[in-house]
Amino acid sequence: MVVLLALSATSVVVSAEDIIGPMIFYGNVTLNGEPTLNGTVITAHIGGELNGSVVTEVEGKYYLSVEGSESDEGETITFKVCGAIASETAEWQVNSIPTSYELNLTAVDNEAPVVTDPNAKPSQIAADGVGTTRLNATVVDGCACNIDHVTVDLSAIGGSDAQEMECIGDGVYSVTTSVAVGIENGVYNLQVSASDRFGHSSEDVSIELEVVEEPPNAGDIDGSGDLTLGDAIYLAKHVVGLPGYDTIYANADIDGSGDVTLGDAIYLAKHVVGLPGYESIY
Repeated sequence: MVVLLALSATSVVVSAEDIIGPMIFYGNVTLNGEPTLNGTVITAHIGGELNGSVVTEVEGKYYLSVEGSESDEGETITFKVCGAIASETAEWQVNSIPTSYELNLTAVDNEAPVVTDPNAKPSQIAADGVGTTRLNATVVDGCACNIDHVTVDLSAIGGSDAQEMECIGDGVYSVTTSVAVGIENGVYNLQVSASDRFGHSSEDVSIELEVVEEPPNAGDIDGSGDLTLGDAIYLAKHVVGLPGYDTIYANADIDGSGDVTLGDAIYLAKHVVGLPGYESIY
């Protein structure tokens, strides 16, 4: 027996008029009269909506594809360079194929970097010149590539009045410090200064650090101020060398053996849950 299968197919015909190609803009781009750096973010907007974005790879040059719809016909395209509105605009045009346009962009950025989330881990430290704390602050600018330097004033605790902070990722700047012997107990507000390459500076944020008679509680490995199982987990990750756990904020030789090993993380976990024989940590 022969079985015949009849297959029917419906073809969808799309005319060229139904296809809308992007408008592609390219040219020179400057910020505050200077060629933009590699890593500059350039965006295009129609009616306040984001319709295109690119991160530049060549200094002072850009190449940006802008998408739109038929309903956008005749609408104004505005451009932003590193978050600053460019002087130049364009008009959205419906085309069935990608169409290129040369358009040089100029923008002015008068905004200083914004500093947020200042913190110290641990937030308490003894003035012994030995114990350390990590000072952190998040710095946001239109483009990270325009941030020139970030410093913190440590003069009140015996350090530099313009200690450089290093970017450790995601806009977080950080530095490790101790407090000099002889500094009086109390709360110190350590001012953070962030500047961009155009000389705009922000100096309205400070990190609060308390100098105390005794160092923070032993075992507070993650510097949270509380002793929890999270400290044991943090210590274990530090011992095996996982990225992001390089810095510890308290003595990690929990069992007093003289070495920092996974045994210390296990000991700390048993101490936190209250197992007999693990009441003391060192």
